[in-house]
Amino acid sequence: MNFLQKTLLTALPCVLFSLAPTAANADNGITEYFGSFNSSVSQNPEGGSKVDSLIAKAKNFIGLPYRWGGTSPASGFDCSGFMQYVYKQTANINLPRTSGSMAQVGERINRSELKPGDMVFFSQGGGRISHVGMYIGEGRFIHSPSTGKSISITSLDSGYWANKFVTARRVLDA
Repeated sequence: MNFLQKTLLTALPCVLFSLAPTAANADNGITEYFGSFNSSVSQNPEGGSKVDSLIAKAKNFIGLPYRWGGTSPASGFDCSGFMQYVYKQTANINLPRTSGSMAQVGERINRSELKPGDMVFFSQGGGRISHVGMYIGEGRFIHSPSTGKSISITSLDSGYWANKFVTARRVLDA
């Protein structure tokens, strides 16, 4: 083997290794998923697996654009269509179609008693419930926000949503 071949055989693995993404900067969602998993289990040990499945299913749609009236992954979701779909597909729970109607089902929960899997409801004006999302733990919820935006995770204490919270409901068995 000549000098050039030895150099290439030594350098090639180094070049390929340097091109691979590192765990520190890989954006694959694994850390966020397992962080949610651990949080859910510790906060809801009796129903952890059902809650974890619910949250994991919802997270699969992060980035899917909002669509008013949307009720499926193919067409996109509005906020209530998203909740209706995820709860039905994961926990076989049939929810009403609108956020206002959803706010009437299940057990009413105070904000201080939220557990992952609870539905959180907001009023964007006029005093009526106009938005719904799912609490995922650590003060965050997942939702399909509005036209021009996509399904995302947001803090309950974020600027816009902090003062819009109205109530929460629990529909999963604990």
